Amino acid sequence: MIKDLSTNQEETIIGENVQVSGNLQTSSDIQINGKVRGEVHSKGTIVIGKTAVVEGPISAIQVKVEGTVRGNITTEELLELESTAQVFGDIETKTLAIQPGAVFVGKSTMGKEEEKEEKKAEPELEVE
Repeated sequence: MIKDLSTNQEETIIGENVQVSGNLQTSSDIQINGKVRGEVHSKGTIVIGKTAVVEGPISAIQVKVEGTVRGNITTEELLELESTAQVFGDIETKTLAIQPGAVFVGKSTMGKEEEKEEKKAEPELEVE
């Protein structure tokens, strides 16, 4: 479960009536309720609210989606797609939680970093 951001003092909030074009990068948590066109990166948690529309890639430690995302999502720990979520893009995460009613169109890759590195290290078979 992603923590409740309403008690965090070091949080950035993009309001419902705000439109942003450009890349957002922060070391703290961010909640988006408006429209963002561009890359969103956080070293914390990103919450995409019910009224939010994000057009661009998202990356963070944890992401919770309640609104619409048109772009790839990469998390280090947890990705939660709530029942109101609409995601159109590929996702890469360690842990994925999808609630009934959520829409996801794309490819998902799950697992631990160690497993991904092991797969890359495996030698390819040569056929003669």
